[in-house]
Amino acid sequence: MGVIISLPAAAQTVDSSRNWAGYAAQNGTFTEVTGSWTVPSVSGSGPTSADAEWVGIGGVSGSDLIQSGTQTIIDRNGQITYQAFYETLPQYSQTIPLTIKAGDSV
Repeated sequence: MGVIISLPAAAQTVDSSRNWAGYAAQNGTFTEVTGSWTVPSVSGSGPTSADAEWVGIGGVSGSDLIQSGTQTIIDRNGQITYQAFYETLPQYSQTIPLTIKAGDSV
């Protein structure tokens, strides 16, 4: 699975993170964001682990983040749970009552 992001040369910068990948636009006025993905099929064992895909706006240098996405949680018994969620900081993320499964288009 890969992510393709097309950016004008002037907007391209390189940074690194150990827990996420994506694009953060700054120095402008942004009023909307869109994204799409296919919910991945996952497997695992051992300690609890998770995978998430999301799209959001804000939050780069403040607490004005609004985001929504899907997540997959594998508990220590290997039970897999797929969920949709939204989050508006400073509140915690909330589950959206939708049935989500691997292969779904979001």
